[in-house]
Amino acid sequence: MSIDHEANKRSYYRKSVTLAGNFANQRNDDFGEMLVEDLSLQGVRFVTLNPHQLRVGDRVVLSFRLDDAKRTEIRRKAEVRSVQDRHVGAQFLHNASMDKDLGFYLMS
Repeated sequence: MSIDHEANKRSYYRKSVTLAGNFANQRNDDFGEMLVEDLSLQGVRFVTLNPHQLRVGDRVVLSFRLDDAKRTEIRRKAEVRSVQDRHVGAQFLHNASMDKDLGFYLMS
């Protein structure tokens, strides 16, 4: 895979973070705690604290708080795009580009 292709694959800035939160799998009611590792307007990468039953294509509800002054709560539906052991990548299902709180946080 070329470097140009990799650069074009992600069009939004990703911020490395460590944010505690929870996930809930809508397919089978699997749920648990997670740590968000990086975040963008399009999606999130997180690691689950315990084994999980997440698969590519699953729809999940993610909930976590930003480490900003307001401790803003973020709650988003997302689709799982990658799973490697306890590391999960997910794409938000709505257009988050209009999300002021998340956009401001990512630029700070």
